[in-house]
Amino acid sequence: MSNRVRASLIGGGVMGGLSALTVVPQVPFIRVICCIWAIIGGGLAAYLYVKNAPTPARVGDGAIVGTLSGVFGALIAFAAFLLVSFYVVDRTLFEESIRRAGLNPEQFSYSMIIPLVGVLAIIVQVVLSLVGGIIGVSIFEKRGEDGSGPPPPYYGGTPGGAYTSPPPPPGGYGPDAQ
Repeated sequence: MSNRVRASLIGGGVMGGLSALTVVPQVPFIRVICCIWAIIGGGLAAYLYVKNAPTPARVGDGAIVGTLSGVFGALIAFAAFLLVSFYVVDRTLFEESIRRAGLNPEQFSYSMIIPLVGVLAIIVQVVLSLVGGIIGVSIFEKRGEDGSGPPPPYYGGTPGGAYTSPPPPPGGYGPDAQ
């Protein structure tokens, strides 16, 4: 298994597991931060990819790993969403909210609305995970283009010492200088 796929599966699994918690109706406070899980999953996948990559990772690598992580995690979250939607959530609440909106509940199928909402959630999670992958590579990749580490702090010079000004030119300063 390649480094990209392994990092994406781990990041997507974490993202999907945490996102699956947001669909449980008994845990409402986690729903507030539901989109953060996708960014964290993409960032985790990017971190794992950078850590095990033999060459420096580019932003495009982070985008690929983040997107794959988003696809894996979104599918896990979508499966949890479907299970909770069809077996746990009371459909009368759905019909009541349709009536309050001034619509006829017989025109809207519960089994049709839930997958549409799930597909929209998949799209949003994949995009946010892509952003997390790009951010992750930008934060965690410290190697240079040639594979070396960060530049040395003094770029080959010597640290410290008092500053001494250069000597004056041989003819002096100003317009009268020779």
